[in-house]
Amino acid sequence: SSGINAEYGEKAKESRKWEIYLDDGSRVFADVIVSGAGLLHKPKVAKFSDADKFKGVTFHTNQWNHDCGLKGKKVGIIGTGATAVQAIPRVAEMEVEKLVVFQRSPSWIPDRQNYHYPNWAKAMF
Repeated sequence: SSGINAEYGEKAKESRKWEIYLDDGSRVFADVIVSGAGLLHKPKVAKFSDADKFKGVTFHTNQWNHDCGLKGKKVGIIGTGATAVQAIPRVAEMEVEKLVVFQRSPSWIPDRQNYHYPNWAKAMF
């Protein structure tokens, strides 16, 4: 693994800040901790019959192959999850010859509820 990992954190009563102990022995202070644990950080590669017969380049978006230029190529993307929602438009901009998306089941995205909050309610936040 690269980088520095947080081993432990606790809220300091006096400073009201988070004291975070890092695996290199140092510590840092923060007002807010945002977890970037990434529950889905291990790629799940699609398995299908005769996949070994494919002669092209394959890689998971989690392990993007930056040496593989997609311009002018026929590209297939398997899946329509959160990463695909971001990757598909970008791949389409790369002047690919053809882009095909393989989808098992469609995503469902609810209507956005953009409520207008009066100033008094905003002040409560």
